[in-house]
Amino acid sequence: MPVRHLSAALAALGLAGLLAGCSSPPASEPAERRSTYDCSNNETLELRFQAADRTALLLRKGGQVTLAAEPVASGFRYSNGPITVQGKGADLLIEIGRMVPIRCEARPG
Repeated sequence: MPVRHLSAALAALGLAGLLAGCSSPPASEPAERRSTYDCSNNETLELRFQAADRTALLLRKGGQVTLAAEPVASGFRYSNGPITVQGKGADLLIEIGRMVPIRCEARPG
């Protein structure tokens, strides 16, 4: 490659590097995100989503259970086997063993 073309190629690469450095870094997720839900059985519960280890802590009736993230096409799904929570938007469905699923809705805010 002639020196003239090599210099132009290096200058283009340098410019590309400078422009890449000007872009803002992606926003990082908060370490924990909390949501409170009101449920059809008159229960209030809280989910604490942990971004770092892809788990959710379900707090209900004075107890807490850790659930692992599972693949889903949209929304979210966390489970530990007998307990599964899945949601999309403000809607949440809790499945506990063979019990009738509990429908919940996120509180605004």
